[in-house]
Amino acid sequence: MKNSCLIEKDFFSYAINPFFYIASIVFCAFCAAGFFFAGRFFIEGGGGASLSQFFLLMPYIASLFIPSLCLESKSRALSATLPFSTRVLFLSRIVSALAFFALAILPTALVPLCVNFFCDVDCGAIFTAYLGMIFFAAASISLCVFLSELVQNRAAYFFFSVLFLSAINLAHLLPTVAQLSDFSSALVRFFSFAWHFDSAGKGVLDTRDFFFYVLSAILFLELAVFTAETRKGKNYFSKKNALSTITFLLILIFAALDSSRVYRRFDLSRSKQFSISPYTKSLVSSAQEKIRITYYRSQELLSLYPEVREVGFFLQSLALENKNVSYTELDPSRRGEVKNLGDLGVQPYQIQSVKNSRVEFIDTYSAIVLEYLEGIAVIPLAFSTNSLEFDLALRLDFLLNKTSRKAYVLSGGDFDLERNFTAAMQWLSLEGFETIPVFDARILAEAEISSPLVIFGTKNFSQEDSAAIENFILRGGAALIMTSPYSANVEGDWGISENPRDTFIPVLEKWGAAFDLALVADVSNVRASFYSAPSGGQNPQSEYKYVNYPLWVNLLPQANAHAGLEFFWASPIRIVSDSAEPIFFTSESSWVFLPDTRGTFGDSLFETNPFTIPKAAPENGDFSQKRVSALGAKITGKILGLYNSLENASPRVTLISGQYFASDILLAMAGGEAGDYRNLDFLGTELLRLNGENDLAGLKNSFAEQNSGIYKIADAEEMARAIRKTLAINFLLMPAAVLFAMGAFFFARKRRRGRIALYLKKQDGGRA
Repeated sequence: MKNSCLIEKDFFSYAINPFFYIASIVFCAFCAAGFFFAGRFFIEGGGGASLSQFFLLMPYIASLFIPSLCLESKSRALSATLPFSTRVLFLSRIVSALAFFALAILPTALVPLCVNFFCDVDCGAIFTAYLGMIFFAAASISLCVFLSELVQNRAAYFFFSVLFLSAINLAHLLPTVAQLSDFSSALVRFFSFAWHFDSAGKGVLDTRDFFFYVLSAILFLELAVFTAETRKGKNYFSKKNALSTITFLLILIFAALDSSRVYRRFDLSRSKQFSISPYTKSLVSSAQEKIRITYYRSQELLSLYPEVREVGFFLQSLALENKNVSYTELDPSRRGEVKNLGDLGVQPYQIQSVKNSRVEFIDTYSAIVLEYLEGIAVIPLAFSTNSLEFDLALRLDFLLNKTSRKAYVLSGGDFDLERNFTAAMQWLSLEGFETIPVFDARILAEAEISSPLVIFGTKNFSQEDSAAIENFILRGGAALIMTSPYSANVEGDWGISENPRDTFIPVLEKWGAAFDLALVADVSNVRASFYSAPSGGQNPQSEYKYVNYPLWVNLLPQANAHAGLEFFWASPIRIVSDSAEPIFFTSESSWVFLPDTRGTFGDSLFETNPFTIPKAAPENGDFSQKRVSALGAKITGKILGLYNSLENASPRVTLISGQYFASDILLAMAGGEAGDYRNLDFLGTELLRLNGENDLAGLKNSFAEQNSGIYKIADAEEMARAIRKTLAINFLLMPAAVLFAMGAFFFARKRRRGRIALYLKKQDGGRA
């Protein structure tokens, strides 16, 4: 009871000091400004639903706030007059400061509240981050209490504590700028308070970090007690206390050692973005020697691409999960590693910088180098964690097991394989596949079925070609087929013609997936720049305009397409047997255009002009009808041959509507300057599944973001309103609320003191 009264008294000393209310406002405002402005949240939307950058700012800003909390403590003056032990007095100071710190950072919860205006926030990650911040503060306050006892001068204490706490928080960055051994790097990271907060700031509860904070708080508490006792002339190591002191120190040492061996990590974030999959854990555990991972990241990237921080954290998490992995993070420009990266084939990524009114282009790096025995593998560009574990697992599998993959690739459509599908071939190579071009489909009748087959279009296949492909699949070969019953004059007027002599589409129909003679359109479509030719009139000018093109469908994210996909002049797929099932669907606002055989659109069966085509489903159109369409299918049930007398009880065939799904020219036009690689990403993932590597393929989507940036905002006006509301809440309402709380407390205190004075006056009057 007496101890609780002491804590209440110490806490009251904070509550009656206006300085701490002002300090709380400054702390919360700096955290919010750092996230919204320095983090470019409004401009880039880079924070998205992840508040990790906001929470990771807190330890550094707390390097100023926490020393100020301990500056005004009165416990030292009371220690000589109150009947409490030195340890209890210091513990009271720590607990009361920690309680006030928890209240002081409470207004920062307005930041997640405001982020929710733009996108859904991760409540699990927020809880873990605030819990970690409390433990961080406990260790930091304990350190500052010790320093306040060690340094008697108040000004010197404040300067020294801010300097020391900042140095401890920044210690983990030393290996990025100085040449340190693995042991030295691990040592300086271990002593960094901010480094131990990284996991909690990302939504990961690591028992080692929390145990570190508890041990640090206890250690600095005892050091403060030792300093105070020594200053009073008492013997801290007296015979009376010797046994308990030695026992305590031994428990501390063994607990610290044991916490690094016996620990648990709980990823409480919604996306589980930093949880290492069982597949990768098993892969790393099979290593006979140390796997060295070096992440080369340029400091200049952080301002434009804050997501690269997540890359380093994931690699660090992988190293913490397994003793077979060592991790180092370096800035190549400061370490002079640029030539070594060039020798490994890593090219810099140029970013634009404006300095002194001049535009400059700076070479930057975000590359990962993996070393195992004599082997080296490289991830030349890593900007986020979306597919990072997949890229790591792919290269680790090659380094550890020498795994190789092959895929047959052929084109039976309008485009040449080597000239028009270069990006797709390169992408598959990056996904670990050696592509084998097939220029005569008939050889597939005798080909090994261990490698999957990729087909771009089928209109030009002869019956012999189709029979050979069918034979390959019926013998057990897997296939990814992109085709449709129509072709577009891509390099001409975009006229659409039918492919009546396609010999492979009847095979697909026999297997349960038929095409309707129509083209799919959707209000969810690609917005691209199209050339507008002059049509007469005065001063006609040709120009490029951005137009929504309904015949280029932008498929929304769904179960089998986590990031969505793009389809070019695709036909709806109709399921006609139980052997097939649909996998992709258009939106509920989609419709189909029916072919016109009366010559309304010239030689084309459909209207394809981006500037004149209807942008929504016509109510009573002659050539359209509103409906949801399937644009992909899987054939996995029993199938029989059309040209062969074989059968396959469990085929592996994926059908995509449209031969242009992965063509260079269409992807370039639809992707714009930033590029759109969703189709190629799906191509690689699906090929892995067809190859029987479902675990590896699953990694590509396991860390898919729950949302993409500011996705709740529909237009610029709504965005402006949300920004104004956010700024008002964090920089006007928050300070006003804190000041109001201070005023309410002082007013209540004044009234209470007035009532006590009145009561005492009445008591004195009664006695008189």
